Amino acid sequence: MKYLKHYENSKNPKVGDYVICNELENKYMLSEFIANNIGLIVRNFFGGSYQVKYENIPDEIKTCFGSDEKYSGLRGMFRKEIIDFESSKEKLEMKLNIKKYNL
Repeated sequence: MKYLKHYENSKNPKVGDYVICNELENKYMLSEFIANNIGLIVRNFFGGSYQVKYENIPDEIKTCFGSDEKYSGLRGMFRKEIIDFESSKEKLEMKLNIKKYNL
């Protein structure tokens, strides 16, 4: 039964997970940045929406990201925009490198 419970939890990311997303909004630089960078989920909301924190955002697209008293570089994402998530950033970095070099 423990195995089944673990499987159920793996369908949705949680706060503290690292994510790779695919932005539904089709602004080229924004979509490119989000698809090729790893974000960190800092909040989740009822209904499958998440607040993801990004770092090293280029100046050209900084206005597309929000901030609050605790975080900067925030972007709202829906569950359907999250391509992959892991509790370890290294695993996602490996996946991005595989995608980047077509391995």
